[in-house]
Amino acid sequence: MTVFELIQSDLYRYAGKTSAAALLREYFRNHSFRFQCWLRIRQSHHGSMRLLGRLGCKYYLRSLSVFIPKEVKIGYGLFMPHPIGIVLNPTTVIGHNCNLSHFTSIGANHGQAAVIGDHVYLGPHVCLIENVRIGDHATLGAGSVVLADTPAGVTVAGNPARIISTKTSARYIVNPYVPTNPDPLPPA
Repeated sequence: MTVFELIQSDLYRYAGKTSAAALLREYFRNHSFRFQCWLRIRQSHHGSMRLLGRLGCKYYLRSLSVFIPKEVKIGYGLFMPHPIGIVLNPTTVIGHNCNLSHFTSIGANHGQAAVIGDHVYLGPHVCLIENVRIGDHATLGAGSVVLADTPAGVTVAGNPARIISTKTSARYIVNPYVPTNPDPLPPA
């Protein structure tokens, strides 16, 4: 997907539509979406676009205390309602239509960081340690410290995180984006 298609997918998650009016409205009213636009531009593969994105992102990365390296692989349809205090390891892989809440930390001291599946909700203050795999349609409750792999379709919470429900809960993934031509994420 191109950087513009990624921004369009993020717009759909925020507004439920991809019109030019929705783009302008979300960009000028919603600092979270505006930050994501600059983040997507910064992660583009074109030199001039990347430089422009780096300049646009600089303010938000500092003012919001966010650390999202350009090497992080992020699928389409990312939703960050409050991008404050988010820290991601450069080897993190985030699937499609995921939610990242404030104060999310994804780290690794040795090698690969977490790989997050599609349609995953990470609640506020979630911490993922080392190379854990989060299955599709999983929900990670607020304050969860995830030390082990999480199966698909479960809800986990606690420190350390434990399965508290095996019912698939998609209520937090609103307006999931379905691309016309989906590109898979690069392998981790």
